[in-house]
Amino acid sequence: TLEEGLGKRVPLARILTVIEKKQSDLEYARSLQLDGRRDQVDNPDVERVATVLSLGVSRKELATLFGFDYKAPNHMRVIATEILGYGKAMGYDPELLERVVSTGLTQEAFTSDWSYFIKVASESRRKDIPDSLVAETAINVLLEHGALDELIGELGVSITPSASPPEDN
Repeated sequence: TLEEGLGKRVPLARILTVIEKKQSDLEYARSLQLDGRRDQVDNPDVERVATVLSLGVSRKELATLFGFDYKAPNHMRVIATEILGYGKAMGYDPELLERVVSTGLTQEAFTSDWSYFIKVASESRRKDIPDSLVAETAINVLLEHGALDELIGELGVSITPSASPPEDN
């Protein structure tokens, strides 16, 4: 917040730049999701999409995910953006991320539990399970419209969600 930044003696110009960028990201995220599609999204989803812009996902990538290439509903696209963003932030192979995201959207298989895919990927790395095996297993589970728990079981990992995943809309 503004007060925190000033309290830490961050120059006001820098604080304002960050705030303006966040506002721009929110407006862009809102424009992606509220452009007359069959389903609308609420503010938490807009914020979730805007957040991934700070994680290395480009506006062009978001435009692709929210474009007409996929028939998946917006809540699945939001999950896909988070997988892409948090995956990039952890240094996951972009090609593997693209394949997982594309499969989930094409198959319309992303349920709210898939929001935790990156936690599964991270835990798999700690257990020395290659990213390629995690991605291939995830793709196979998604092709069967399986839940994230199926992926967890097949990989033999466990995760503890920090909060309940967002509800499917």
